[in-house]
Amino acid sequence: MRFRTALYPLLLLAAAFMAGCADDMAAFENADLEWDAYALTSSECLDEAVNRRVTFCHATSSATNPYTVITVSTNACVNAHVNHAGDVLPDANGDCCPLDEQDCAGVCGGAAVEDCAGECGGEAAEDCAGTCEGSAIEDCAGTCDGLAEEVDVVHFTTDDGVFRWTSGAPATPPAQVSTFPSYALTVSSLGEVFVGTGGLEATTQGLGTPGIYAVDGAGQATLISATAAEDLQFAPDGTLHAANEFGIFAIDELTGLATQVSSNPTSQFAFESATSVVTTNGTAYAGTFARGTDRIDLNAGSTTLLNSDGGEDIKVDDGDVLLCGQGGLFELLPSGAFSQLYGGKTFNFGVGSYGDFYVGNSASYATFPWPLGLYAPSLSPTALFSPDINALVVTDACE
Repeated sequence: MRFRTALYPLLLLAAAFMAGCADDMAAFENADLEWDAYALTSSECLDEAVNRRVTFCHATSSATNPYTVITVSTNACVNAHVNHAGDVLPDANGDCCPLDEQDCAGVCGGAAVEDCAGECGGEAAEDCAGTCEGSAIEDCAGTCDGLAEEVDVVHFTTDDGVFRWTSGAPATPPAQVSTFPSYALTVSSLGEVFVGTGGLEATTQGLGTPGIYAVDGAGQATLISATAAEDLQFAPDGTLHAANEFGIFAIDELTGLATQVSSNPTSQFAFESATSVVTTNGTAYAGTFARGTDRIDLNAGSTTLLNSDGGEDIKVDDGDVLLCGQGGLFELLPSGAFSQLYGGKTFNFGVGSYGDFYVGNSASYATFPWPLGLYAPSLSPTALFSPDINALVVTDACE
């Protein structure tokens, strides 16, 4: 759309309107001139002429019909309509509206805007530093061109307590979070650590009275429920759940009350993602070494056997059901068959934010020879550290 000169002073307008626009001018209020200081120019009359005739939008004083489309000779346009307040050329579709209601493509009420390179409807964008088509991006901490990166955080529990390791410093030994020994472990979306003891399998570890404990920042473990826990998981709605040889229980973190949601004996379980179930806690998968792999409908209280082989640990990652054991790490296919992802013996595992997985093995479990320690197969074929790991959880953090 060509540039329109600013509205001439009112005295000049009066002279221009003597050829037929005086009545219209009298109807314009000062407010009208303020919100729409556009006017037809001589150049527009000449440039837009077709066969010495010009079609344009003539501004009226009517609020309900602000424009009338008229066609006049080029001479009449120049001599009688130039500088008439509010007169504009039609938009690209032949419609009439003030210029400030047209987009950069000249369409009334259109959505086209100029990109940072000045191209109407273009795709050039500023980077986080304000440079048009620049390459600066925010890091995971929100700093423009910052160096913070998203890393995998591995929490694991042993007979000696709870430990934390990060992929951001793979050669650094894990930091001890707590000296409280435990068998089960989970970490909330807020980074809160919960551990559990008791249950049929956990009792063999000799880890004391069954219960679920919250571990604070100082490493102090506080009992929140006397429920035995061979595995701990948070449901998609944030409710803490525990599993043992009697089934799966929803845990009230404030009162310690355990509400049974499944009678399926379960040593390891995982929730399906919230987007794939009718209710947020509707489906869980259980991988019990001696019982097989089950899908549990927590709403109906029913259990479906998916495969007669179970696993030592089970996780659901982006809808994929993964299990592990003496044969390695496997994906459970829709057919019920297993597809091997990793051939190393795996007692506990977790999946990182980039698809990397981490293995934690315990030498004190049963009589099978396990390759003791914490493994990250994508980083090293050998153990990063060699503690006796009871449970392992992977989350992410920005460091």
